[in-house]
Amino acid sequence: MSDEIGLPPTGRAPGWYPSPDKAGYGEYWSGSAWTGIVRSDVRSEPDAPTVPAAAAAPKTLGLHPSTLLGIVAGGIWLFVSVLSSGFPGLLMGGGTLALFTAVYVLITGRRSWLLLPSRKAGTLLLTAGLIASFVGGGLAPKTGQSDARSFADKSQINSNGSPTTTPPQTAKPSSTPAASRPQPVPDAQKRIVTTKDVVEVQDVPFAKTLVSNPNLAAGTNQITTAGVAGKNNLTYRLVLTDGVETSRTLLKTLVISPPVAEVTSQGTYVAPVAAPVPAPAPAPAPATITPGAFCADAAVGASGLGANGRTYVCGSKGADAKGHYHWNS
Repeated sequence: MSDEIGLPPTGRAPGWYPSPDKAGYGEYWSGSAWTGIVRSDVRSEPDAPTVPAAAAAPKTLGLHPSTLLGIVAGGIWLFVSVLSSGFPGLLMGGGTLALFTAVYVLITGRRSWLLLPSRKAGTLLLTAGLIASFVGGGLAPKTGQSDARSFADKSQINSNGSPTTTPPQTAKPSSTPAASRPQPVPDAQKRIVTTKDVVEVQDVPFAKTLVSNPNLAAGTNQITTAGVAGKNNLTYRLVLTDGVETSRTLLKTLVISPPVAEVTSQGTYVAPVAAPVPAPAPAPAPATITPGAFCADAAVGASGLGANGRTYVCGSKGADAKGHYHWNS
């Protein structure tokens, strides 16, 4: 156990111990709480002295008077917060009370009415107070929601059994008759709505046609008629809200010029194939063949009979070294 200033003598018997709030003084510990009775002697004396009658009440309650005062004031503050805003008010009120108490502990180093043991506990209380205030502020109803809720609470039932609502009214003295008194106009009714007719030119695409042409070679395409896009005038009625187009309706369509289709000729003509020219016949052989004699190039392959009755062929053994042909058997 410790006698440090600011720390209660937990577990000790009633007696005099160093005061946690006044340095250099001793304070009487009742066994569960400080009594607020102080003296200039800081020595610890566990044996309880005779306590004056004035101290009997704090000793019986077991709480310091400042603690009791803080509890009463805090309770009143929380009660008023609950009445004003319900559960969100309880969070915001408790958070505010915790913030003030935590700041007091952090600045003075004293335990405050909550008997916080250290500045670390004050820091934790400060954090809890901030969180409670933030959550309470988020849950608190906005002014517009409160007015809507009040308006709904004033709903009544007419004689037919159907619900009717009476908007909240505030009586204000005025010399102007109620019938001629200007009524507030919703923002949506203050918008300026106008109409306007406009004419727009529309390009109409032309079609494309492919026709066969037997006078053109196959695989050849030729544009015979160029395509031309048409023109239409479209009349629209525009609806403008505050100068911005919100819708349009087509009133009429006027054809200025119709489109002209594009015509392309595709060739299908295929030329006939010419017949092959026959090879010329070899020159006729002489009546009598002289074996080994020269023969004309045109007579190559021709045959004839020699004087000896044998058949000889021109160039049968091919050309000689000089490219000449001979009659050979």
